[in-house]
Amino acid sequence: MPIDYPRRAPTGTWYIHLEDVITFADVDGGVENTDLGSSASVDLLFHPAPADEGLPYRYRDRYQRLREHCEFAGRTLIKQPPFGPEKFVEQTPPGAPSLLVGLEPSYEHPETAGIWGVIDGYSSSNQHQQAYLMLSLEITVIATMEEYIDRESVRTDLELAGRAL
Repeated sequence: MPIDYPRRAPTGTWYIHLEDVITFADVDGGVENTDLGSSASVDLLFHPAPADEGLPYRYRDRYQRLREHCEFAGRTLIKQPPFGPEKFVEQTPPGAPSLLVGLEPSYEHPETAGIWGVIDGYSSSNQHQQAYLMLSLEITVIATMEEYIDRESVRTDLELAGRAL
């Protein structure tokens, strides 16, 4: 039985910075529109990787970890103060995973800058779960990784006080 793989070859592995872990996935077709304040689209492919040796379903764990962060997608307010960069506030319940995510290209793409953003939306297309899982994200870009090296510095400078429901 033939497997229907994604329509394009992955453009390389990207690291995904979440609040408690940095994981990875292949990007299908690149990250589109990484300008500050814009909405970026990215299709992430999770499939068995050499790092998963001996753990054939570890790619499902990587997928599920990111999928949990998407549960409250779109529940973020972005505000433009009179001076300075845009600020964000997450409107998620206490204890919910943060919507702040970093996308960083691996060594395969040194010319591409990583981005920090908040998850606005997502969709999943998982017709062939034995071969790969796909998660498409919509992210509002709030900073680049050239400006902020870690998520704590992003939160310190760009997050408005607290989470409000």
